[in-house]
Amino acid sequence: MESEQESNNSSKGNSFLNFFKKICKAEDVEIYSHDKEPTIEDYIERRYKPQLQYYEKHSTDNRVRFYISQIVIIIVSALIPIINIIPTDNNENINAIKMASSIFGFIIIVATGFLQLTKSQENWISYRSTAELLKTEYNLFKMKTGDYSDEKIGNDNRKREQLIVNRIETIISEEGKKFLSSHEKFEVDIKPKEDK
Repeated sequence: MESEQESNNSSKGNSFLNFFKKICKAEDVEIYSHDKEPTIEDYIERRYKPQLQYYEKHSTDNRVRFYISQIVIIIVSALIPIINIIPTDNNENINAIKMASSIFGFIIIVATGFLQLTKSQENWISYRSTAELLKTEYNLFKMKTGDYSDEKIGNDNRKREQLIVNRIETIISEEGKKFLSSHEKFEVDIKPKEDK
């Protein structure tokens, strides 16, 4: 009886944990097996492919966010002059027009601020270019062309594998640096000025 109750409690705990993971979009992190030396297949499956999927997904998300915000800004901006030329007979209509214009102006400011805060356009372009660089590098590796060709490396698969890992990690690292530099906060000097 106690074992049944414990198993029910643990299944409830697991279902709650799974529910929480779904909400937070948290996934179990796959790591390399410590029992054997990682292979290039492990690297491709556990490092390259997840990174590529990450950049492609976030590129698409940022593009959609950018376009939606821009469409809202354009439509609402176009509505303001139209509303302002509506003929008015009494003060109620004038107040309604002023209120609508103010609300539309507020929407434009919020949408513009959202774009500047999230840097959706910059992220979209950066993630897209990084994903394309990763794909190009992988295709060159698989086809044994460019720097991965037998003429440049010889028939040494180990060197070829080391080169692609090095190149992919460099691309990922450069993307991280670009992201940080484009999202740096401007520091404000708040030291009081000395009296002369």
